[in-house]
Amino acid sequence: MQEHHHHHKVVSENPEEMKALLEYMLSHNISHSEEIAQIARQLTKTGNEQAGEKTLSALEKYNQGNELLRQALESLK
Repeated sequence: MQEHHHHHKVVSENPEEMKALLEYMLSHNISHSEEIAQIARQLTKTGNEQAGEKTLSALEKYNQGNELLRQALESLK
């Protein structure tokens, strides 16, 4: 299961382009956080409690980063 990631040109003088890119990245990250939660549940379900707990801990930090991105976007509006 390999997904292709697209990298975007992030250097821009246009504030609207930067805002659009941040919005896209936040949305992209949120979809990944849902996948990570599913992986954590599956790990725990299959008896890999420690890996499941570590994955949930990573997800918590990932979500904290997403919240900071959301706040950055709010400051641009």
